[in-house]
Amino acid sequence: MATEKYTWTTEFDTANNLMIQTFSNHIILTVNIKTNKVVLTKDGEVVNNFHFEKEYTIGRYHQFIINVAIGAEQNGLTEQHKQPL
Repeated sequence: MATEKYTWTTEFDTANNLMIQTFSNHIILTVNIKTNKVVLTKDGEVVNNFHFEKEYTIGRYHQFIINVAIGAEQNGLTEQHKQPL
């Protein structure tokens, strides 16, 4: 069984305190780095949003974005963002 690596682009819009992670033209994750608000959009529509808890770890966030990448792929919403290792 091949191991797979998921990728996405990350941009910072520091003027607006945003980190924007793009998984495809369809799936975008936006994090306000001041308020810790996370917004997941699919085709421009909000499908999930929440605020990080104080105890939210990098490991939990990483697992969250991996799950976003897997979900995007399973729904056919990626464009070459998955690469075999």
